[in-house]
Amino acid sequence: MSLISKLTLSSGLPKVFETLCNSQLPGTLAKIFYLFLDLPPSADPQQLEQRRRLYDSLVMLFNSMCSKEIVAEELIQRDDLVLLFVSASTACPEGEHSIWRDANFTFLCSLVGKALSPAVVKYIHCRSTLAGSHPLQRISLLSQGLPGPLPLQHTEAIH
Repeated sequence: MSLISKLTLSSGLPKVFETLCNSQLPGTLAKIFYLFLDLPPSADPQQLEQRRRLYDSLVMLFNSMCSKEIVAEELIQRDDLVLLFVSASTACPEGEHSIWRDANFTFLCSLVGKALSPAVVKYIHCRSTLAGSHPLQRISLLSQGLPGPLPLQHTEAIH
């Protein structure tokens, strides 16, 4: 059994989540998913399979984490939640890169559905006001296949 599978199975334990958040794992994963949008395309079947396995493992782990309020709180403390919004609303060609964008959208849905706290709502509101464009509006329009306002600038999301 892989380490990621063990973490996912034990992720129901509050102490595990506290430890993961103290080690800044949620923010690190948000940065990883942001960076994966820029992976160069690959025609190598072996590399594509490795990417698929990595994708499956990381999505399973991070999605289970995003259902916990403590994870959402850690993401806003380090200003990493904005990376999920930027990644979920970034226009990219269908195919290899769109799965990473779609994964970020799934993480946001988990956070909103299961881990939305007053602090997270305040963070989203404040970041939206500062950015001049509401990221949820952009994501909603993209999910309907409609063009929306430009996403947050990538330079805002890089620390």
